[in-house]
Amino acid sequence: MVCVDEIKFDAKYKEWLVSKKLEVGDKTKPRDVAEALAQIREEVSNKSFQLSGVDTKKIDALAAKLVGDKRGHEAVAEVFRALKPKEVKQELLNACSNEKVLPIAQSYFNQAIFERVKVNTCVKPDLVKYVYGKKE
Repeated sequence: MVCVDEIKFDAKYKEWLVSKKLEVGDKTKPRDVAEALAQIREEVSNKSFQLSGVDTKKIDALAAKLVGDKRGHEAVAEVFRALKPKEVKQELLNACSNEKVLPIAQSYFNQAIFERVKVNTCVKPDLVKYVYGKKE
């Protein structure tokens, strides 16, 4: 008996359109499902920050400036220890459409720091590919 399930995600909001579909059968590997779910999560997460009124490009530039070429878990501690909270808060406020969204900007900032130092905090498509290699 052939079992066919599917992973399906469709979203449309104004000019933003995303669609992901994966038919899942007996021969589908869990890594393929994991990769599809990671793609959906990444797409939705990025868009939710943008739609919340956060200028992610400004925050990415701030993270790049603060991190430089540092990598790894030790770099996370080093970067956060070196932060000047008042200055960072002001830069984050400059990336907000209004002061109310500051907590969302802070969340994106934290994520951006971890991504810059190459420390994974969630399953991403590239991580799945790295762990499992190319699809057969």
